[in-house]
Amino acid sequence: MSKIRIAQAQGSIIYGDIALNVSLMYRADRFFAENHVSWPRLKQAFLDRESEYGLDVRTLNVFGLLAVSAGDKAEAREIFVRLGEAWDPEIWKERRYFDSYRTWALSN
Repeated sequence: MSKIRIAQAQGSIIYGDIALNVSLMYRADRFFAENHVSWPRLKQAFLDRESEYGLDVRTLNVFGLLAVSAGDKAEAREIFVRLGEAWDPEIWKERRYFDSYRTWALSN
């Protein structure tokens, strides 16, 4: 049986896509606790996706939620600055969650 080889960036992007879709089935505070997902690897997957294809607003919202869930304040800050007011109600469920996490990320 031959192995399929995927270029490093493409493999990273696939990992990110799978994790992103699985994350939508969990509450933000439970995703990393209940799954064996590496935040550094997931973060790299989003960076690779952006480099190859760009990020749409929805994906950027998911990335922001995952950065918050991982406790990565620096990354969350960058994402919230990029998002501005472009919150996605499908991802955040309620505006108050988006605002609360944005306040946390942008605080010193």
